[in-house]
Amino acid sequence: MTNQAVEIQKIEVSMMGTVNVTAKIKPMRKAEKFSVYPVNENSGTTYITLQSDKRLVKIRAEFGTGYITKAANYPNAATPKAANFLLTADQREALCEAIRATSAKECGSIIVTDNGLAHLIGLEA
Repeated sequence: MTNQAVEIQKIEVSMMGTVNVTAKIKPMRKAEKFSVYPVNENSGTTYITLQSDKRLVKIRAEFGTGYITKAANYPNAATPKAANFLLTADQREALCEAIRATSAKECGSIIVTDNGLAHLIGLEA
């Protein structure tokens, strides 16, 4: 796996009650705002999934390893991956802490979603 530079510029809570991350992951030319998918029984706690208008990112929460796609469609065997990357320990912990802080069975102000297992994200099994 090639370690690519990751620059996290901002982590904030969205109106859905989950987390938005503004980040630049090489080979991106400029930062994009990514929405973190809710963490619940359907999604599990192994991976953090983020999506922008242009790309999709999957991060292994426990280790900080991940990949970014060339398009925003959901990853599968046919999805071309633009790059693999590794978050620093500080980046991984900051992201996991922000996600854990949003844990609630019903969260959000306008759109309500189940983010009930977010408190487990990134914790060792």
